[in-house]
Amino acid sequence: MNFADRLLAGRDAGRPALITLDAEHSYRELSSAVSAVATFLVRSGADRGECVGVVAENSMFWVAAYLGAMQAALFHQRARCGAGRGLGLGLGLAF
Repeated sequence: MNFADRLLAGRDAGRPALITLDAEHSYRELSSAVSAVATFLVRSGADRGECVGVVAENSMFWVAAYLGAMQAALFHQRARCGAGRGLGLGLGLAF
């Protein structure tokens, strides 16, 4: 069990886990998004211990990507880039 699993385990699924400027997200939503990211990364060929970078604004997606990388036993590297610069990979996940 890792930090992502401990953070999400045993929580009241309907309670707020994350509040953004746009919405309130429950533990159910967050857990589902984290699992979707972890599954995507593993199915895409990421191996345990590999480095994964996430380039995104602070958002539900960023939190899910960060915790999803942890859940998949990958090393997460936070990346920031200015407006109009950088290369992004769309995961095709809907939150």
